Amino acid sequence: VLTNNKPNHCSTSPDGTGIIIGWSNFTNRTLAQCAADTIDQTDGVRYYKFSDGSFVQLHYTSEHSDQAYDVNGNEVYVAVSYSDVRQPLAGDGQLFMSRLDGVGGFVQLRRIYNGNSYPIHISGSTKKRPGWCVVSTYGSPNNASSWDDETIFFLELKARNSRHVMVCHHYSWLRYSDPVEFYYWAEPHASVNADLTRIMWHADFNEEPNIWSFMAALPSDWPSRI
Repeated sequence: VLTNNKPNHCSTSPDGTGIIIGWSNFTNRTLAQCAADTIDQTDGVRYYKFSDGSFVQLHYTSEHSDQAYDVNGNEVYVAVSYSDVRQPLAGDGQLFMSRLDGVGGFVQLRRIYNGNSYPIHISGSTKKRPGWCVVSTYGSPNNASSWDDETIFFLELKARNSRHVMVCHHYSWLRYSDPVEFYYWAEPHASVNADLTRIMWHADFNEEPNIWSFMAALPSDWPSRI
């Protein structure tokens, strides 16, 4: 398919069954409106199947997100929504997941919005430990008023009674008054290995432009300890 609608990002699904394409056109459309648009006009995120070219609309915009496996081994898209008007089933300030095959709709996982929206990153490349992803929060306007502000934590990809396991504080302050090339690389960008025993991230310890890389190592049996 050829289009002049330039994507923000593209990625294959965990099983290689299709491609996830994200647009950031800032059209302010709802999820339903994005789904009804042609590929030349749409916004948000779509999953296209390689087998027949059909698609599932996953988001109304291109937020920080990743693909992963839920606890049942289904391919899922995990992201954050900041509007319950444009995507009612995902909610406002909610981390949510949606199966790539469109079955089951949107599942709210955890609310991270405490009066002001703030950014997150998600890493779901846990193929050998399905059912989990890693979330890093940063740039909180609430001065770390909640346990998950400025932290790295595990999020269970489960429809009900999803668990959240704090791993550590990342100690990156991100002075937004500094040039973007400084504070962008100070975002933690926590990334995980396939069996969820190693996590790497960035931190500035309030000393921009100095930025360090850190790794947390976890025992392979950590799920049995929570």
